[in-house]
Amino acid sequence: MRVEITGVAPDQAEADVLAVPLAGENGLSGAAASLDSGLDGLLATLSGDGELRSELGHARLVHVDGKLKSRRVAVAGLGEPEHADADAVRTAAAAVARQVREFAASIAWVLDESLPLSPADQARAIVEGTLLGAYDPARWKHEDEHRSKLETLTLCGEGEGVEAAAERALRIADWTNRARDLVN
Repeated sequence: MRVEITGVAPDQAEADVLAVPLAGENGLSGAAASLDSGLDGLLATLSGDGELRSELGHARLVHVDGKLKSRRVAVAGLGEPEHADADAVRTAAAAVARQVREFAASIAWVLDESLPLSPADQARAIVEGTLLGAYDPARWKHEDEHRSKLETLTLCGEGEGVEAAAERALRIADWTNRARDLVN
């Protein structure tokens, strides 16, 4: 998988899926709230209806019908804001990867400044979660059409150490998946 880092605004990111984190039960905040303005309140409506939840590991796909450059938005729950740590971000990224790996070639993840994690820590957790979550332990047992199509992970945001953290996480997750292959 290729990891790219871009400073482009989330609503301008071109990917099959644009992923944003959701923390807390008080509706949308941070990146999800700023993205929602370009979607005419769609995410807020779905959150109010209970379809989008901040429950840790819960991810929901929303089709945005051409309102963004990305075809879909994935809203991933991090749990309570005070518990939104690197493990929560890793769990959310893995949930998104598992949900989209069969049809999406690219995911763009938004680095959310409202979270209590630095952009570098978010980048590390997102890369690890995406690569480890997209891994299919039974890929040897089924036809090619069920294999993961994920090729590109784009991180939307900038910050000190983001690139180095993403590269290191990519290397570690890649070798972890190779070890999983040997075990399987």
